[in-house]
Amino acid sequence: MIAATRRIVRFALQSMWRNLWLTIATGATVGLTVLSLSALLAIHVGIGQVVNSVEKQLNLTLTLYPTVTESQANTLVIAINALPHVQKVTYVSKEQVLEQQKQSGDPEILRSIEAIGENPFGPSLIVGAKDSKAYLSIINELQKSQYSALIEGQERHFEENQSFLQNFSNFADKVRYVVLAMTLVFALISALMVFNAVRVAIYTQREEITVMRLVGATTSFIRGPYLVELFIYSAFSVIIGGGLFILLLYAGQPYLTTYFGQENVNLLAYFKDNALIIYGAQFIGLFVLSIVSALLAVRRYLNA
Repeated sequence: MIAATRRIVRFALQSMWRNLWLTIATGATVGLTVLSLSALLAIHVGIGQVVNSVEKQLNLTLTLYPTVTESQANTLVIAINALPHVQKVTYVSKEQVLEQQKQSGDPEILRSIEAIGENPFGPSLIVGAKDSKAYLSIINELQKSQYSALIEGQERHFEENQSFLQNFSNFADKVRYVVLAMTLVFALISALMVFNAVRVAIYTQREEITVMRLVGATTSFIRGPYLVELFIYSAFSVIIGGGLFILLLYAGQPYLTTYFGQENVNLLAYFKDNALIIYGAQFIGLFVLSIVSALLAVRRYLNA
């Protein structure tokens, strides 16, 4: 068994060496498939991270009347927390609101506070929704009569960001489609290249295959070297293509960090943490695709 395995591996390496340029071209094409798959995943993950980052900044600030007591405000917090789609409600006391207004540095506000001589502000509530599209339904709910005696006004810190998210999502979908199309094209070319590589290998080794049949070699033994070739193509393509993509992320991540912040968009960390799963799945997918292509070539040109 060990001797037969060694022969199969040796035959596979000899075949790849005999057709070196075809081997390089096939490996490069499969490597481009790995790069395009990694790029598609990076775009998908990056878009999700950007959307989550923007959604964290969305909120609805409710300004309460100055006469609202802390007990009434806490009751209102409980009621709003019970609404559908509400994720979190943060209570800001009168004193905190006053301090925030002083720190804003607005001269008109500072003069008004000094003229009044007391805290003119009421407490406020910062409402965060589970989904960016849920804010309008929350606002409609808060416009009911039971809340009118407590809520003086509202500041919508989500409308501009919602517009950005909508435009960004539309753009991201177009990018996804383009990269997906490129991935499918590279996958198809990879399958054709593997098909052609196996066909050429069978043609160059046709005399050896005839001799092997005459001495009683099994079909599995004859097919074995081609399966080894496919394993090598897939493994090296994933290693080289994946390694190159990680290097590109190392070069590009500082720019993403500068623009979005490392806590918001960190593709490098995602790929490093999930490299085994990502590239293991790509290897299995490419290997299966290569086997299907090879079996078609073998069936057609080997008659085995």
